[in-house]
Amino acid sequence: MRTLLRFIRGILVCLLALVLAVDMGLLVSRFVLHQEPAHVLGFYPMIVTTGSMEPTLPAGSMVIAHREADYAVGDIITFRQEGAVVTHRIIEKTAAAYRTRGDANNTPDDAAVPPADVLGRVVLCLPGAGELLMLLQKPLGILLLAAGGAILIFLPEKRGAEQHEDTGKKV
Repeated sequence: MRTLLRFIRGILVCLLALVLAVDMGLLVSRFVLHQEPAHVLGFYPMIVTTGSMEPTLPAGSMVIAHREADYAVGDIITFRQEGAVVTHRIIEKTAAAYRTRGDANNTPDDAAVPPADVLGRVVLCLPGAGELLMLLQKPLGILLLAAGGAILIFLPEKRGAEQHEDTGKKV
């Protein structure tokens, strides 16, 4: 049982270290390199805030887009449009631009998307992860994350130490 707890704790520490490294990369990308939107190694994490791509990309999902040399009809791309970042599907490709539409929309987007405005093709969708990330930006979310991390890391070790003290055996 102790070995399993150590293994789980090790996995959690590795995951937390990975999240911290990605967060640091995003902070450097945004505030030091002034890249908007922020990205790490060409991967753009985005939160889907509307239902225009449902059911493929539910609102509250986190998507990861990656820049590629070319995009095809049917690809879901993230792009800049009128000061916003939008994620829609390519429905038509011309030499000069892409025509896009949200899966839940009846009509194509008004403006065509020039290749220079495309940030990347969606390579991963994590439903619900965007809602979790939005929660973690609030004080309550930060408090819950800190408390949960402390419990997961320190409680199993403390409980194991108490059991060994009661039996009188050395660890």
